[in-house]
Amino acid sequence: MDYLPFNERQKKRLATQVKDMIVSTVYGGVAVAVIQGILGGIAFYFAGISSPVIWGIAMSIMSFVPFLGSFSIWGPNSLYLMIQGNYIEGVGLFLFGVFVISMVDNILKPLIIGTRTKMPTIIIFFSVLGGIKFLGLIGLIMGPLILAVFLSVFEIFRNVEEVAEPPVNMQ
Repeated sequence: MDYLPFNERQKKRLATQVKDMIVSTVYGGVAVAVIQGILGGIAFYFAGISSPVIWGIAMSIMSFVPFLGSFSIWGPNSLYLMIQGNYIEGVGLFLFGVFVISMVDNILKPLIIGTRTKMPTIIIFFSVLGGIKFLGLIGLIMGPLILAVFLSVFEIFRNVEEVAEPPVNMQ
Protein backbone atom coordinates (compact mmCIF):
# COMPACT_ATOMS: atom_id res chain seq x y z
CA MET A 1 0.00 0.00 0.00
CA ASP A 2 2.92 2.34 0.67
CA TYR A 3 4.00 2.23 -2.96
CA LEU A 4 0.64 3.06 -4.52
CA PRO A 5 0.60 6.55 -6.04
CA PHE A 6 -2.68 7.50 -4.34
CA ASN A 7 -3.68 9.40 -1.26
CA GLU A 8 -4.78 7.53 1.89
CA ARG A 9 -8.51 7.85 1.15
CA GLN A 10 -8.04 6.37 -2.33
CA LYS A 11 -5.87 3.55 -0.97
CA LYS A 12 -8.52 2.64 1.60
CA ARG A 13 -11.23 2.70 -1.06
CA LEU A 14 -9.18 0.43 -3.33
CA ALA A 15 -8.47 -2.01 -0.48
CA THR A 16 -12.13 -2.08 0.53
CA GLN A 17 -13.30 -2.78 -2.99
CA VAL A 18 -10.75 -5.57 -3.50
CA LYS A 19 -11.74 -7.13 -0.15
CA ASP A 20 -15.44 -6.93 -1.02
CA MET A 21 -14.80 -8.57 -4.39
CA ILE A 22 -12.85 -11.47 -2.86
CA VAL A 23 -15.42 -12.07 -0.11
CA SER A 24 -18.40 -11.86 -2.47
CA THR A 25 -16.75 -14.18 -5.01
CA VAL A 26 -16.06 -16.81 -2.35
CA TYR A 27 -19.56 -16.46 -0.86
CA GLY A 28 -21.07 -16.59 -4.34
CA GLY A 29 -19.18 -19.77 -5.18
CA VAL A 30 -20.14 -21.48 -1.93
CA ALA A 31 -23.79 -20.40 -2.17
CA VAL A 32 -24.05 -21.67 -5.74
CA ALA A 33 -22.40 -24.97 -4.76
CA VAL A 34 -24.84 -25.54 -1.91
CA ILE A 35 -27.88 -24.65 -4.02
CA GLN A 36 -26.76 -26.85 -6.91
CA GLY A 37 -26.15 -29.73 -4.50
CA ILE A 38 -29.61 -29.37 -2.95
CA LEU A 39 -31.32 -29.13 -6.33
CA GLY A 40 -29.32 -32.10 -7.60
CA GLY A 41 -30.16 -34.18 -4.55
CA ILE A 42 -33.86 -33.44 -4.98
CA ALA A 43 -33.68 -34.30 -8.69
CA PHE A 44 -31.86 -37.57 -7.95
CA TYR A 45 -34.45 -38.48 -5.35
CA PHE A 46 -37.34 -37.99 -7.78
CA ALA A 47 -35.44 -39.77 -10.56
CA GLY A 48 -35.09 -42.80 -8.31
CA ILE A 49 -31.31 -42.76 -8.01
CA SER A 50 -30.05 -44.35 -4.81
CA SER A 51 -28.17 -42.18 -2.27
CA PRO A 52 -29.39 -38.79 -3.54
CA VAL A 53 -27.75 -36.98 -0.60
CA ILE A 54 -24.31 -38.37 -1.47
CA TRP A 55 -24.80 -37.40 -5.12
CA GLY A 56 -25.93 -33.93 -4.05
CA ILE A 57 -22.81 -33.49 -1.94
CA ALA A 58 -20.66 -34.70 -4.83
CA MET A 59 -22.40 -32.18 -7.08
CA SER A 60 -21.69 -29.39 -4.59
CA ILE A 61 -18.01 -30.25 -4.57
CA MET A 62 -17.77 -30.61 -8.34
CA SER A 63 -19.51 -27.30 -8.94
CA PHE A 64 -16.16 -25.60 -8.19
CA VAL A 65 -14.48 -27.30 -11.16
CA PRO A 66 -14.48 -25.04 -14.24
CA PHE A 67 -16.33 -26.17 -17.37
CA LEU A 68 -17.42 -29.57 -16.01
CA GLY A 69 -18.90 -28.48 -12.70
CA SER A 70 -22.12 -30.07 -11.59
CA PHE A 71 -22.68 -31.53 -15.07
CA SER A 72 -20.01 -34.11 -14.28
CA ILE A 73 -22.47 -35.60 -11.77
CA TRP A 74 -25.95 -35.13 -13.21
CA GLY A 75 -24.89 -35.77 -16.83
CA PRO A 76 -23.63 -39.34 -16.36
CA ASN A 77 -26.53 -40.09 -14.00
CA SER A 78 -29.08 -39.06 -16.61
CA LEU A 79 -27.23 -41.15 -19.20
CA TYR A 80 -27.20 -44.10 -16.78
CA LEU A 81 -30.96 -43.82 -16.31
CA MET A 82 -31.52 -43.82 -20.07
CA ILE A 83 -29.23 -46.83 -20.56
CA GLN A 84 -31.21 -48.68 -17.86
CA GLY A 85 -34.38 -48.00 -19.83
CA ASN A 86 -35.75 -45.28 -17.57
CA TYR A 87 -36.13 -42.79 -20.41
CA ILE A 88 -38.58 -40.44 -18.71
CA GLU A 89 -36.43 -40.13 -15.58
CA GLY A 90 -33.23 -39.82 -17.61
CA VAL A 91 -34.57 -37.14 -19.95
CA GLY A 92 -36.26 -35.39 -17.02
CA LEU A 93 -33.00 -35.31 -15.07
CA PHE A 94 -31.14 -34.06 -18.14
CA LEU A 95 -33.62 -31.25 -18.78
CA PHE A 96 -33.69 -30.30 -15.10
CA GLY A 97 -29.90 -30.25 -15.09
CA VAL A 98 -29.66 -28.05 -18.18
CA PHE A 99 -32.44 -25.59 -17.40
CA VAL A 100 -32.34 -25.42 -13.59
CA ILE A 101 -29.12 -26.71 -12.03
CA SER A 102 -26.72 -25.20 -14.58
CA MET A 103 -28.58 -21.91 -14.76
CA VAL A 104 -28.12 -21.38 -11.02
CA ASP A 105 -24.41 -20.88 -11.67
CA ASN A 106 -24.95 -18.54 -14.60
CA ILE A 107 -27.56 -16.35 -12.92
CA LEU A 108 -27.07 -16.51 -9.15
CA LYS A 109 -23.29 -16.10 -8.92
CA PRO A 110 -23.16 -12.78 -10.83
CA LEU A 111 -26.15 -11.54 -8.80
CA ILE A 112 -24.48 -12.35 -5.48
CA ILE A 113 -21.16 -10.80 -6.50
CA GLY A 114 -22.75 -7.76 -8.14
CA THR A 115 -25.02 -7.00 -5.20
CA ARG A 116 -22.19 -6.78 -2.69
CA THR A 117 -19.75 -4.94 -4.95
CA LYS A 118 -22.39 -2.69 -6.53
CA MET A 119 -21.17 -3.58 -9.99
CA PRO A 120 -23.39 -4.45 -12.98
CA THR A 121 -24.29 -8.14 -13.12
CA ILE A 122 -23.40 -8.56 -16.78
CA ILE A 123 -19.88 -7.23 -16.19
CA ILE A 124 -19.41 -9.62 -13.27
CA PHE A 125 -20.74 -12.50 -15.39
CA PHE A 126 -18.19 -11.88 -18.13
CA SER A 127 -15.35 -11.33 -15.65
CA VAL A 128 -16.07 -14.72 -14.06
CA LEU A 129 -16.22 -16.44 -17.46
CA GLY A 130 -13.11 -14.67 -18.72
CA GLY A 131 -11.21 -15.38 -15.54
CA ILE A 132 -12.01 -19.09 -15.74
CA LYS A 133 -11.14 -19.21 -19.44
CA PHE A 134 -7.74 -17.56 -19.06
CA LEU A 135 -6.68 -18.60 -15.56
CA GLY A 136 -8.57 -21.82 -14.84
CA LEU A 137 -10.01 -22.45 -11.38
CA ILE A 138 -8.18 -19.52 -9.79
CA GLY A 139 -9.83 -17.30 -12.43
CA LEU A 140 -13.09 -17.74 -10.56
CA ILE A 141 -11.73 -15.30 -8.01
CA MET A 142 -9.05 -13.52 -10.04
CA GLY A 143 -11.34 -12.51 -12.94
CA PRO A 144 -13.68 -10.38 -10.81
CA LEU A 145 -10.74 -9.24 -8.67
CA ILE A 146 -8.82 -7.92 -11.68
CA LEU A 147 -11.98 -6.19 -12.85
CA ALA A 148 -12.53 -4.60 -9.43
CA VAL A 149 -8.95 -3.32 -9.27
CA PHE A 150 -9.16 -1.97 -12.81
CA LEU A 151 -12.45 -0.18 -12.18
CA SER A 152 -11.25 1.20 -8.84
CA VAL A 153 -8.04 2.58 -10.31
CA PHE A 154 -9.94 3.93 -13.30
CA GLU A 155 -12.39 5.67 -10.97
CA ILE A 156 -9.55 7.11 -8.90
CA PHE A 157 -7.86 8.53 -11.97
CA ARG A 158 -11.16 9.84 -13.28
CA ASN A 159 -11.75 11.82 -10.09
CA VAL A 160 -8.22 13.10 -9.61
CA GLU A 161 -8.30 16.85 -9.39
CA GLU A 162 -5.81 18.21 -11.79
CA VAL A 163 -3.46 20.77 -10.42
CA ALA A 164 -3.20 23.30 -13.17
CA GLU A 165 -0.24 25.58 -13.55
CA PRO A 166 -1.22 29.23 -13.36
CA PRO A 167 -1.35 30.75 -16.81
CA VAL A 168 1.84 32.41 -17.86
CA ASN A 169 1.37 36.08 -18.57
CA MET A 170 3.24 36.77 -21.79
CA GLN A 171 3.34 40.56 -21.97
